[in-house]
Amino acid sequence: MKADKKTISGEVFNVATGRPVTINEVAETVKELIERELGRSVKIEHGPPPNERSETLVPGFCLSAKKIQNTLGFRPSRTLEEGVGQLISYYRDRFLKRK
Repeated sequence: MKADKKTISGEVFNVATGRPVTINEVAETVKELIERELGRSVKIEHGPPPNERSETLVPGFCLSAKKIQNTLGFRPSRTLEEGVGQLISYYRDRFLKRK
């Protein structure tokens, strides 16, 4: 993916799929993959949001990737599961195999 530095300098882009994903879905995906790939048990604990931020929390939203698609031609090439799986593999290969 190439872009003219002058054209995009200072621009902000959302790197997203355009598909809504909940925090719980991300947490469950990470949990399932860690348990399967690393053989480690994971417990997800839910708690109340911090009081100082509870007024600013949005109940749900979905990031738009239209700007990065139109400007840079970016198209997501991985699902959430594939991306998290690659991150776990990277972590395992770089940090767990050294022991």
